[in-house]
Amino acid sequence: MRRPIGTLFFVLAAFLVLSACAGVTRVRQIPRDIQENVLHELLEQWEDYRIFATLWRGGQVRAIIFNPRDEDKRILADRWVQVQSKEEVLRLVLHIKSGQSPRVFKIFGPQDTLFGYLYAPNADLQIQALNDQTIKVYEIKPPNAPAA
Repeated sequence: MRRPIGTLFFVLAAFLVLSACAGVTRVRQIPRDIQENVLHELLEQWEDYRIFATLWRGGQVRAIIFNPRDEDKRILADRWVQVQSKEEVLRLVLHIKSGQSPRVFKIFGPQDTLFGYLYAPNADLQIQALNDQTIKVYEIKPPNAPAA
């Protein structure tokens, strides 16, 4: 009688582990030696992407996301600004480069599927997989000001 309960427990545990892995998201840095080439391609082909930027007070650009338009993979960018022109994306990239060391990262969703690219000094994104075709990227909040 104990064997079916043990088997049921094992199957349930395996299901939970596999379900959790299916919704895993992560951000991985592109090798440094191809960073500029990838950024150049993203900017040249900007119309092929839904582009979002997160801006802090004073116009400080914190990060830019490039989500391919032709893919069925969608990034919902909570409280990010959608970029509408090449001039705007170029301005944002130049602004983020000044005084920072931004890098290009790949954004992966469930089943290790590429959802897009992140251009930022670091990959401190909060990402949630909503389903196999949609991930949600939350606002990057500015650090708290020190108490006076």
